[in-house]
Amino acid sequence: MEHDLSKFLYPFEDNYFDWVESDHCFEHLPNPFAVMKEVHRISKNNAAVIIRVPHFSRGFTHAEHKAGFDVTFPYYFKKEIKGGYQGIEFTSPKSDCDGLLNLILKKRYFQHLSFILHLCWGKFLTSLPIFDPSYAHEFGAFGWVGLKKSNFGS
Repeated sequence: MEHDLSKFLYPFEDNYFDWVESDHCFEHLPNPFAVMKEVHRISKNNAAVIIRVPHFSRGFTHAEHKAGFDVTFPYYFKKEIKGGYQGIEFTSPKSDCDGLLNLILKKRYFQHLSFILHLCWGKFLTSLPIFDPSYAHEFGAFGWVGLKKSNFGS
């Protein structure tokens, strides 16, 4: 089946999927939050939702990218977060973010001690949005996030 993801409603029943996965697609869509609302509608409660997008600093370097993402994306689906809540809830049990160079590049270009220091610095920087999401815009990155559709409401 083919379907244009920017056209709503998707041709699936409510609460249909146990697993929804997107690999480098959301950055090409004109309204990722509308897509997330549709993903919420078609996902069963506690469904796994895996979203992979490029590092936010590369969000607009490709001519076909419509949006950039950072580690704050899951916060838009938490009711307790003010200033951006999208009206649907997902929990965010897991994400993978690295605010500095790719690990392979670090190993290749940094001496051992320097590599360890850069690795620690990168882990520190990517943990900052946990304490204050505003740091994500300065230092954060976004590789993938695993979400679960919450049991409460839609």
